[in-house]
Amino acid sequence: MREALPPAPHEALGTGRHRARAQATANRACDAGDGDACADLGAGFDAGDFDDPGATRATTAFRRGCELGSALACEHLGVRLLAGPGVEQDVARGLATLQRACDGGATHACHLLASRRCEERTSACSEARAVLERGCAEGSGGACFWLSTIVTRQASGPADRTRADELARRACRLGVLLACEAVASGDLETARTEDERAAAVSVLARLCAVGRPGRTRACGDLGARYAEGRGVALDLGRAAGLWTRGCQLLDGYSCARLAVSFVEGGHTRSDPTRGAQIADRACDESTLDRPVVCRMAGAYATAGHAGRVDMGRAVACFTLACDGGDAVGCQNLAEHILAGEGTAPDGARALTAMRRACELGPAKACVLADVAHATQVSLVGPRATVAADSERGCAAGDGAACVRLAFVHAMGHGVMVDVRRSAAALRRACAAGLATTCAPADALEGLPTEGHASSPTSVGR
Repeated sequence: MREALPPAPHEALGTGRHRARAQATANRACDAGDGDACADLGAGFDAGDFDDPGATRATTAFRRGCELGSALACEHLGVRLLAGPGVEQDVARGLATLQRACDGGATHACHLLASRRCEERTSACSEARAVLERGCAEGSGGACFWLSTIVTRQASGPADRTRADELARRACRLGVLLACEAVASGDLETARTEDERAAAVSVLARLCAVGRPGRTRACGDLGARYAEGRGVALDLGRAAGLWTRGCQLLDGYSCARLAVSFVEGGHTRSDPTRGAQIADRACDESTLDRPVVCRMAGAYATAGHAGRVDMGRAVACFTLACDGGDAVGCQNLAEHILAGEGTAPDGARALTAMRRACELGPAKACVLADVAHATQVSLVGPRATVAADSERGCAAGDGAACVRLAFVHAMGHGVMVDVRRSAAALRRACAAGLATTCAPADALEGLPTEGHASSPTSVGR
């Protein structure tokens, strides 16, 4: 490692008596209308420094502080509304609350908003980079870290990658542990000697050990390395142990990997029910990488791994995954809405989910959304009959049936995903006179062939 790690978190409030006194003081001040004291109270609950800690107590304090005009409390509340815990996820309210915090002078909220806007719209990245550059220059570790992630995403050559690494190291020096994790992971990838590898692994292990809930990805990332033998010796038992620790720290990725290990076996004994329960609980509680574990929970609810099929829960989980920016979650949400599984069938709602998936990147989702909008063909129907009915109708020259058949194969709607067969169905719709399907057929034919079921159980950061 070429970078010193910031000091490990410590008990800043000292003895239990001092913590109790600090909690009582913050409580009285918050009750008396001091919004910043409410923010301090919430932070104490969040960090476990005060008695009776917990996500709900912290959220209550942050909400009270924000109502009293504390920008810092609004910042904390906005972050929670985006991802939880202790409050129902509400992205729109979360962003509005962060904007209120930013307007009130909470620069961290401004930096988070800038980063988020760049993630959602490429056109906003230029302005976001300018905001984060200023923040980083002024000594904000968060601004340096988020800027490093943007530079990494947009990197076009070695100079950009070097710049991203420098920004991450500066963020680490400024105390951002997620940046230290990124630096350690990068150093492990480029390590040339055993000493360099051991140093990087040591940093990741320490970050996992001292991590606080919702503030570390080190356990999940290091676990993945042990599971795959990347930069370390293959050790499946250690991988499962690290994922267990990460899941306890509310890292959705760790929970997802742990859930898969129980459902599919390999790293642990096979126990699909326990795996499904881990994913389901993590979907409600995780604060890091929540979308991936919600998508997993939705898949397991659909498959009935927890003991029964629960399509309503699956739709709820896929909705959370989609709202959180998981493209596969959006596609599976659209599939359930079209089939009327766990929710009323609604072509317009399904199209909204497909458009969201398109915004998040997959070219297939964009093609499907464009076809649905252009043709206005009704795509709703139960899985048990839609494939066979569409096949028969398309064979008889019904262009609308061919469009439905294209969706059946592209989304894995009761069948295996097959982009080639989807493109062929659009070709038949084109030949039947639906001119708006001709170009999309070409577009689908240019995409990679897929041959897997639509259950979204792959896990990645």
